Amino acid sequence: MSEHPPTRPRFAEGTDRGEALPVLERLLNEHNECRWRLTPDATGIHKKFRFKTFRSTWAFMNSVAEQCNAERHHPEWTNVRLISFTGPKKTSADFREIYNQVTITWTTHQPKGITIKDLRMAKFCDEQATVHGEIT
Repeated sequence: MSEHPPTRPRFAEGTDRGEALPVLERLLNEHNECRWRLTPDATGIHKKFRFKTFRSTWAFMNSVAEQCNAERHHPEWTNVRLISFTGPKKTSADFREIYNQVTITWTTHQPKGITIKDLRMAKFCDEQATVHGEIT
């Protein structure tokens, strides 16, 4: 089985690669399972955060939302996840909703790709996750 080479990040036009690449590499190479990962098309980064309660999850999201408004840059995110816990023929009763997790994707749509602002906001998310008691 052949190994696929790692996907190279796709930075948005006008992004200083020399400035962005070291920051991105730090985010992608944290020494734990909760690091940021490139999106499949390599034009963004994403990460799942987990907290003990919905209340702490919501507090985390509020703090990120405030910074988003200040930065005028917003993520793609969700805090509802469906978990299947029965066999192959599933009905709505076979799923459980999980509210203590947030999946965040940072990308820039115009121009398309990763920007310094995406990386700055990802770092802010990591800092706020610590403040709000992320479970790793």
